[in-house]
Amino acid sequence: MSHVEWVEVLKLIVYVRYIGGDIIQEEIFYSQSLRAGTTSEGIFNSISNFVEKNDLDWKKLIGLCTDGIPAMVGVQSGLAKKLKEKNSAMASTYCVILRQALASKTLPQKLRQTLDWVIRIVNYTESSALNSRLFTLLCEDLDSNHTKFFCSI
Repeated sequence: MSHVEWVEVLKLIVYVRYIGGDIIQEEIFYSQSLRAGTTSEGIFNSISNFVEKNDLDWKKLIGLCTDGIPAMVGVQSGLAKKLKEKNSAMASTYCVILRQALASKTLPQKLRQTLDWVIRIVNYTESSALNSRLFTLLCEDLDSNHTKFFCSI
C-alpha cells in the first residue's frame, strides 16, 4: 500500500474578452494549476511566463477584473499592481459580477419588472438560431448600430 500526500491545488483561469466581428467574444486565455497559498508574485510570474513565451504585447492588456482577494488587488504588492507595472494604462476592477447580482436584488419594483422583461426577451431571442437570425434582421432593418447581444443573461 502506498502513501499518497494530497496537496491542495488551485486553478488559475485567465479569460480574454475581445471584439470579434460584430460581437464581443470571451474565451479562456490561459489556465494553470497553482499550489494553495500562492502569492501575487507567483500568480504574476505564471501569467508573465505565458505572455513572454507566446510573445504577446503587454500593452494590449487593457483591463483586469479579479475576485477581490488581497493577493489580487493589494495596493502594495497585488497582482493588479504588478500588471500595471507592465502597462500603466490598464484599468483594474473586482467583483463586477457580484456587484451586478447584488444590485439587481435591491432594484425598485418597476425597474425589477423591466429587467425581468429584458431577460425574458434576451433569453427568447437567444434560445434558437432562427430567433437570433430574425433579431439580427430586425436590427438591420431598423439601421441599428448593433445586431447581436454581447453575452447571454
